Amino acid sequence: MAIDRAQKEQNVKQLRADLAGVPHAILVDFKGLDVANATNLRRKLREDEANFKVVKNSTALLAIEDLPLAEFKDLFVGQTAIAYTDGDVVSFAKTLREFGEQFETPSFKGGIVDGAPISASEFEQLAKLPPRDELIGKALYLMNYPIQGLATVLGGILAGVVTVLDQIRDKRAQQVGEAEASQEAPVEEVAEAEEEAEVTEVTAAPEEAQDVEAASVEEEGPVEEAADAEEEEEVAEEK
Repeated sequence: MAIDRAQKEQNVKQLRADLAGVPHAILVDFKGLDVANATNLRRKLREDEANFKVVKNSTALLAIEDLPLAEFKDLFVGQTAIAYTDGDVVSFAKTLREFGEQFETPSFKGGIVDGAPISASEFEQLAKLPPRDELIGKALYLMNYPIQGLATVLGGILAGVVTVLDQIRDKRAQQVGEAEASQEAPVEEVAEAEEEAEVTEVTAAPEEAQDVEAASVEEEGPVEEAADAEEEEEVAEEK
């Protein structure tokens, strides 16, 4: 069925709108791809937030004017389809590559990634990369690893500081205790010496008192004798 001019212009306009601003687009040759497999490929790409569109070369050439894909205008020959996405380019490329290996179609012609042209070998390398989620996980791990290492090091340093401070505190307390003990020792010795002196004085006092009393007794003897002599003399005079 022939397409009138208005419909063709509409198709060009729609395809241009779909491709304008898209960062990732791959041209493939879908020769040998049957309807069932084409439907299956569209479904898989849709899961990757991508689209797969079979195009007429003349329509596509008009639609890509002034777009990055215009660099590949010579590739719009034979059976051409465009797979494109603004999502995960790695998953997108991986799906195309795995599907092509399984069914031997579609085959890579050319394309752009982030608006820049890529070769067939670059497309292969891109398709072999890990999925985006895995790449993000690895990137976050690498970004987080130095922080974890720093936290571990800082934690070790702080633990070491606390240990050293505890040792200093314990040593200081030990030194203070020894100093107090050394100061208390002379005081105790002096107290013991004073106590011994007091005991000596108390012990000596009674002995000295006894000596004094004995001396007094000896001194009192002659006095009594003199009194007796005087009394005898008075009696003799009275007679």
